Amino acid sequence: MLGVLLLISCLILGILVLYLLVPGLTFEERIFYGFDLGVILISIACFVSAIFFGFNLLQVCLTSLCLLIVSFVLTFWLRSQVAARIKNELQDFRSRLKLRETVWFAEMLLVIGVFFFHLYYNSWRLYPDGWYAGHSFIWGDLPIHTGLIESFVEIRKFPPPNIYFSGTLLSYPFMADFFSSILMILGWSLGPAFVIPGFLLGICTVAGIYLLALRISRSVFASLLTVVLVLLSGGMGFIVFLVEANRSGNFIHTLLNLPSYYTGLRDYAMTYPNIVLGFFLPQRPFLLALPLGMLMLSLLYRFRLSRRPYDMLLVGLASALLPLVHPHTLVTIGIVSGYLVVEYLVLSFLCNDKQGCYRALLSGVLFSLPVTVGMLQVLWQLGNLGATSNGGLSVQITTRAIATENYIWYWLKNVGLFLPLAGLIFVVQGALPNRIRSFYAPFALIWFIATLVVMQPFDCCNRKLLVYWYLVSAVVISLVLVKLILTGDIISRFLVAFLIFLLVFTGSLDLFRASIPSQSRYLEFSNEDIAFANQVKERLPADAVYITATQVHHPITDLAGRQVVLGPPYLANDWGLPWRPRMEDLQLIYTGSSRAQDLIRKYGARYLVIGPTERQLFRVNKQYYQERFPVVLRYGQYTVFDVSSVYGSR
Repeated sequence: MLGVLLLISCLILGILVLYLLVPGLTFEERIFYGFDLGVILISIACFVSAIFFGFNLLQVCLTSLCLLIVSFVLTFWLRSQVAARIKNELQDFRSRLKLRETVWFAEMLLVIGVFFFHLYYNSWRLYPDGWYAGHSFIWGDLPIHTGLIESFVEIRKFPPPNIYFSGTLLSYPFMADFFSSILMILGWSLGPAFVIPGFLLGICTVAGIYLLALRISRSVFASLLTVVLVLLSGGMGFIVFLVEANRSGNFIHTLLNLPSYYTGLRDYAMTYPNIVLGFFLPQRPFLLALPLGMLMLSLLYRFRLSRRPYDMLLVGLASALLPLVHPHTLVTIGIVSGYLVVEYLVLSFLCNDKQGCYRALLSGVLFSLPVTVGMLQVLWQLGNLGATSNGGLSVQITTRAIATENYIWYWLKNVGLFLPLAGLIFVVQGALPNRIRSFYAPFALIWFIATLVVMQPFDCCNRKLLVYWYLVSAVVISLVLVKLILTGDIISRFLVAFLIFLLVFTGSLDLFRASIPSQSRYLEFSNEDIAFANQVKERLPADAVYITATQVHHPITDLAGRQVVLGPPYLANDWGLPWRPRMEDLQLIYTGSSRAQDLIRKYGARYLVIGPTERQLFRVNKQYYQERFPVVLRYGQYTVFDVSSVYGSR
């Protein structure tokens, strides 16, 4: 019950803040953007208060209540301004209702909502033999998020420790997971606390895509098509499907028993995933940031039209919330904002418009001030990693695509005809109104930056920037295609329909496969893993450091939320942490070398775990530990030794 009240509070808080600060929005924008904004504000406020007052039920309730009281007081103080905005929006809503625009929007959300409910319900589901993920992307990413959620609830130290690299503080953008931990503090179990916020934010994101497209294109049909192109995104993988269907001789049987995901064909270097399966479902920080990103892009588009510095101030204030939510969204908004301000300044200078130059400079300052304050969070994050870390920054003028094959061919395979269509529409004079072409220009810049410059050890992280390019490109492509449908002859309409079919064919295949649980099930944690983790939570201290294997899906970290000396090396590598020495030390510890006890003391570990993953990864000398240390927990294949005696008497 308290969790439901929190979700309602997020909606109310977000709507009130938008009414107080942002004029000129529609009811729909205030509802869907408002819920996301409310989740972010309550998460950040609860995190800050947890640093000073601890993380508990009373602290969460009082913090959320204080935010609501402040927003209600400010709304009452500015009630005439808020009432005027509500009155104007009511009139606008009634007029759009008569034109059925709102009805189409509601029907679209209803259909997508039913499908998303099915998809999210199966994304992480408990079966008789364990917990299963509904897609390989979820299978890989989900354990990290469950581990962080459990660590917030179990350890309750703030700023939070990095459970995957003991001795450092967490620098990962964790607000999405922290919100789930808030729901657990309010009484929810891990499953609902993980899945329900994702489902609600997924609906808000779909609504945000439609509303952004509507604001830019001013066309309901183009906005609906934008949603279709984004949700069913995919490249040229359907060609592989057609080859497989032809080889089998039974098209229907191949369709109903799809052998693979066609946006994840590594053998063909097709690795850019469908946006729903690759980003909405597994990328929790991204999903939390996307609706707010849509709001900021709407404000930036409005700035492009009106040149009001206040819009840039609003974008700056929203951007200041992003470092602990999703830094890639902050980078995207920074590029677009910087481009629009510079464009305004250059055009004003060329036209000898001094007032325009002053307004452009003022816009840049109003955006930069709150962002600068927000960047203090980034400095705090980098400081948490320690002096030996580079913060995960690894700037290189290369990508996996360039290193393995032709650059253009790689991206044609991965995004299909979408890429040449977007480029053609952008360069052909008259294809787009100038207002849209100018706004789209920085996204073309984002495309080149994200495909040529790697800013983290894994170049796949650049895809998070490309999603924003894809979203806005879908708007301009949809606008042109709808115009051709409405004004073209029968042949033009047929060609456009066939083109749309090609654009969504691959994504449709992948979403169809993901929607069938029998075809898309990946064991995340066995019943033994779950039961062992529950025993650890009940019997062993939460703030101790554990020595374990370094593989993903370890119950100590991912289900019990405990700190380990070293988790998956790819995480440490992505965060810029020096993991190789720790891996070498773990090898020595598990073999029972002469340095084993010194190394245990080095990392401040209290418990050592020997289970199936430890036996796979290391040459485990179990006898060494049986002869020297007591067993504090034994469950199934898992044995936990208390190694605290290496510290002597304290």
